[in-house]
Amino acid sequence: ESSDLLKNARRKLAEKNLDLIVANDITGTDCGFDVDTNRVTIIDRAGKTEELPLMSKREVAERVVGKIVGIINK
Repeated sequence: ESSDLLKNARRKLAEKNLDLIVANDITGTDCGFDVDTNRVTIIDRAGKTEELPLMSKREVAERVVGKIVGIINK
């Protein structure tokens, strides 16, 4: 998302009836496209948010997979 990151993510989460969504900030020069780092916010179905600091895309993927595993194991 390039604008209204969390608002748009919450809307998509509800519209698509998702268990969680990862809002990827692409506006910074140190995150998003053409770099190896991302800054994301994970939002679950209950609306709980977890804002991750700038980290490698691999680290972000590991955190997201961990959240998915947690959801599956419930």
